[in-house]
Amino acid sequence: MTKKLSYRLGMMGRMSGWLHLVPEMSSGAVDPVPVESWPPQGPQHQRLTALYWHAGLLTDQRPAYHGTAELYALTAESVPWHRDDLVWALQVLARQRIGVYGAGCELPGVIASQLPVEQLGGFEPVLWAVHDAILDDREVFGAKRRELVGRLRTAIRRLSGDLVTPLLFGREGFGPAARRLLGDRGTDPATSEVLEHAVTLTRPVPSKAWLRRAAALRAASPMAASAVRDVLAAFLDHDSWPREEPDPRPREEPDPWPREEPDPWPREEPDIWLREEHDVLVRGLCWIHALDGSPEATVLLGRVAEVAGAPRRPGANEPKAGRAAAAAVETLVDRPGAVPADVLTRLALSTQSKPVQNRVQQALKRLPATHS
Repeated sequence: MTKKLSYRLGMMGRMSGWLHLVPEMSSGAVDPVPVESWPPQGPQHQRLTALYWHAGLLTDQRPAYHGTAELYALTAESVPWHRDDLVWALQVLARQRIGVYGAGCELPGVIASQLPVEQLGGFEPVLWAVHDAILDDREVFGAKRRELVGRLRTAIRRLSGDLVTPLLFGREGFGPAARRLLGDRGTDPATSEVLEHAVTLTRPVPSKAWLRRAAALRAASPMAASAVRDVLAAFLDHDSWPREEPDPRPREEPDPWPREEPDPWPREEPDIWLREEHDVLVRGLCWIHALDGSPEATVLLGRVAEVAGAPRRPGANEPKAGRAAAAAVETLVDRPGAVPADVLTRLALSTQSKPVQNRVQQALKRLPATHS
């Protein structure tokens, strides 16, 4: 309990640390809630009720709804948001906390995704800050985390026109390393579409329809094949991944919850290796790269399988990238040459992950007799 409390206080301090990134309110703007009354129905009712929901959820000073289903109902259709609604929602969030399962980030993400793009100017830094805070919060995970950060990336893409950074996000680790290798190819819409297709793969082995779509997208972009290869190369070159330097900017206000002892839930270090979202991306890229039948492609897929299936750190059971490992293993089964059998044999000896080990053993049994 003490650890969880200390962690939550630490996250509150981190949230207030980006309050200075929130744009200013318009001249004469006021707190949009509470209000004495508002229309009983219609778009303005939806808008004001959603803002009321946000305030109550985060501050506990006003009644809040019991879950996010009400917010979905309120915002299922585009609501006539004002730019100051987003400013206010972010200010409330920055001064409070993300909330259980990231609930505090729901409304800012909805507003940012629905607000006319011409009103989003100046919001990109703070949207990235919320994005990173969600990824750093240990209580936000799985489908909910993907939904929240996906909504923010959509807003950032609308605002900046950047096609790749929302997929290869981050200031350290795999994301910036891959962006650096991509270079100008990252601005190519057709190449971006290939990367976007990669993250739609939800299992180790794709359907035939998914592969047909991948082949069509790959063929439509002259740069797609090399882009996929280089992103996979960035995944392998862990030693070149950038490490984030401490932020030298002063905080707008001191941490209201100073801690005498070190935070028992420290920020994830690069040796955690890979964000879940990037593991999903590499999984799909393995199958797109497998459309290349060359021996060189087989070697690269083998390297991905071995690196992804290796322990995250000495003695750990978790693989470095379990989703990517499973996909890379599957791509090797039907490829010619001695490389698949050699890779799978080494991986069977090196991995400590039971799911990866089981998949490797099944793959070895399925290899053609001429490969084993």
